[in-house]
Amino acid sequence: MKIKAVCFDKDNTLTAPFATRIHPPFESAWKECIAVFGGENIVLVSNSAGGPDDRDGIEAAAIETALGVRVLRHGEKKPRGAETLLAHFVGLKPAEIAVVGDRVLTDVVYGNSIGAFTILTRDIVTREGDNRVASAVRRIENWVVLPLLTTVFGVKAVPPSDKL
Repeated sequence: MKIKAVCFDKDNTLTAPFATRIHPPFESAWKECIAVFGGENIVLVSNSAGGPDDRDGIEAAAIETALGVRVLRHGEKKPRGAETLLAHFVGLKPAEIAVVGDRVLTDVVYGNSIGAFTILTRDIVTREGDNRVASAVRRIENWVVLPLLTTVFGVKAVPPSDKL
């Protein structure tokens, strides 16, 4: 199945934490992503912007203006509420959506809960300004959860393919 839409986590995947600007080394890739998929087929899902803590969607609106794509409005923090993502991409099958993020227990679980293709970014944008709890949990995910998934449960990464 071919990927037709992409859902990105924002903080430490595309931007520095709580920033509204694409991390400079990613700017050309971001433009290419928009050119390939079209802005209407890209959405950001953040536990800060567009979520229950973003009163009146003010942060989401600022990010939409800055980055040129929609921020999904959702009532539950990841990893819950992925059905909202499916409702956003009306007519697409879950396997036609890629979810990209820096956290196993939020972003990857979020995408996997609906059967989307998930991509874990192991290198984050920056530790500066990162949420302390998120940073600590990310370390546990990378040092404990990922090795357990691969050695105990036999989960294997799918090699990159030009068929995406």
